[in-house]
Amino acid sequence: MSVRTLLSVRGASALLDFQMWCWGQDVHHDAGNQLLAAGLMRVRPPAGKHGSTMYRTTLPGGRTLCLWGFAVGVLVDDGPCLLLKRHGFALRLVPATRFPTPLWKPTALPRGQLARERNCRETVCGHFVALAEWIAAYEDGICMQLGTAWRQECASRRPREQRHRLPIPPDTLAQAWQLLRDDLTFLPAAVATRPATLAS
Repeated sequence: MSVRTLLSVRGASALLDFQMWCWGQDVHHDAGNQLLAAGLMRVRPPAGKHGSTMYRTTLPGGRTLCLWGFAVGVLVDDGPCLLLKRHGFALRLVPATRFPTPLWKPTALPRGQLARERNCRETVCGHFVALAEWIAAYEDGICMQLGTAWRQECASRRPREQRHRLPIPPDTLAQAWQLLRDDLTFLPAAVATRPATLAS
């Protein structure tokens, strides 16, 4: 099935869910934690607290990428941050002052708001483009280091009832994220083109 089937909220949601499953598998790879190997910093919950480990790295434009088992965040020091929970693919903006980090549980995530004004939608698109480019590059690196069979193995490890949800071959994640990066019209009320400052 073509990666163009991802140009819907449902398809993008399935892609993100599988991507986050794969990151969980990468953490436990026999060759070592692949998120650490890719340069991310691991931040575990403090002693006595239960929750999800956070991984973080820098993105272009003064952004910071944060990964949990339940969400992805693109944070900035001052201004709107992007919050993308694992299920549903609702891209929400959260003021930096209301985005506590580190955090360990989904209940600690701020609510955020869907972008409605044009400048807010452009902020969402800018953050999402940076996120999609990083994921695509990460997936290219995984394929080079571990081979394409690794993502197929990750897919086979999913619960049986979830295996049919990804509408693309599991070894085409990089291409899928590149497609979403280049065509943002699937986003609710998104601007038709990428922000001018990000155009190639």
